[in-house]
Amino acid sequence: MVAILDLQNKQKLFSISGVGGTSLSTEPQKPESTFVQVTGGRTLTLNCTLTQMDLPTSARWYKESSNNVWKLIYKESDQNSRGVRLIPGSRTDFSISLSNVGPKDNGTYRCQMIDKVLQLGQSNIKKQVAVYVRVPPTVSLETNPPSPVQLNASVTVTCKAEYFYPNVAKVDLFCKNPSGKGKSTGATFNSNRTYSRQSSLKITATNNWNSSLFTCLVKHNSTVFKATASLVITTELGEGQRKRITGLCDTATVINMSRVAKELGFGSRDYEDAITVIINLH
Repeated sequence: MVAILDLQNKQKLFSISGVGGTSLSTEPQKPESTFVQVTGGRTLTLNCTLTQMDLPTSARWYKESSNNVWKLIYKESDQNSRGVRLIPGSRTDFSISLSNVGPKDNGTYRCQMIDKVLQLGQSNIKKQVAVYVRVPPTVSLETNPPSPVQLNASVTVTCKAEYFYPNVAKVDLFCKNPSGKGKSTGATFNSNRTYSRQSSLKITATNNWNSSLFTCLVKHNSTVFKATASLVITTELGEGQRKRITGLCDTATVINMSRVAKELGFGSRDYEDAITVIINLH
């Protein structure tokens, strides 16, 4: 005699009466289980195909939530389902696709048969898939203010790793000649469930930093991303300097005077004094 059959999504045991009233228990057949790793932004396909032995029945896809509750992600009549069925109307193929996957799609999925009369040792779970979404970082290296910068200006060099998942990125910023190393910050959590992290280095743009090469290295999982940038320091007068030096001269005149100052042998730090002398002589 068949006893109680538990149709919940937990472990199921089937009991029958044996000879002499002995109770026998057996576990149901385990569903097919797979592991899938997918890159963020791509489309994930979850396959589920019923056999003739499974019919007549239908199937639905569920995803396990953080509180161990299985949430329906695809239903034939629901236009707002997360999944999209690959072959609508098929009686045997209930495969679905999830587009533009992200960290929120991590977790365990199962294809479960519904309205199925189960036989001894049979499970209503047709397939179970563990999904792991990995989102590589967007890496950039920038200077503020942008290169070229004025001599003796204060410059911040920043290496950024943005929108990655999981939170395992290591961010390094350095310069070999002259030697310099950035200071890393803690990771920030973004609204799309990804993370961002950066490393910054503040310097004064002296002559020894001219044409220096900065390197940004980001290691995420086992992949290394690299970005480089050169810092160019200019001794040409900026717009603000021109305005301060010449209240009476136009911009073109100041540019010409800057060139004259160079030809007269004035050092870059003495440009303003040189131009003042030229103005007075003029």
